[in-house]
Amino acid sequence: MVVNNFHLVEPVDLKQLRMLYGLSQSGFANKLGVPVTTYRRWELNPRKMKIEDILNVCQKCEIQFMDLKF
Repeated sequence: MVVNNFHLVEPVDLKQLRMLYGLSQSGFANKLGVPVTTYRRWELNPRKMKIEDILNVCQKCEIQFMDLKF
């Protein structure tokens, strides 16, 4: 998997993904098109994300579902 010119060999969590983009929580929330409060909740507890939210992250970051760690 390649994210922002980084080659990854294992799945990443949301915080790691955000940091690869070099964005703050509010910047990453903006990239994903969600309120920053929602993104902060996801980063603290990603297991509460809805499947459509996970798929949105994958689409916006151009990664596959299996590239995310929960």
